[in-house]
Amino acid sequence: MDATASFEAFKAAGLALDATWQPSIGGPQQSAVVLLDVPDEMLLDSALAGQQVMEYRSTQFVGLATGETVTISGTDYLVRETPRRLYDGAILRAWLTPL
Repeated sequence: MDATASFEAFKAAGLALDATWQPSIGGPQQSAVVLLDVPDEMLLDSALAGQQVMEYRSTQFVGLATGETVTISGTDYLVRETPRRLYDGAILRAWLTPL
């Protein structure tokens, strides 16, 4: 199964979300189907911190970079780090901070 089919299957199963991005340098708004991971991790033995991570197809959100804002299911997120390629390069991962 290719990356496009995988994301559509995840969306059909309710596991993937719709996202939009308006490039700050101009141009049309872009849409994508993304996976949003919000795991909990322990800090200082008691505090919980979420590290939001978005994964998406490399053919979508072309040019997304640090400092851009992405909207996922109505919630705005700031891209904290330059997205990185995963696996065979068909998927990108971006670290996010909720706004």
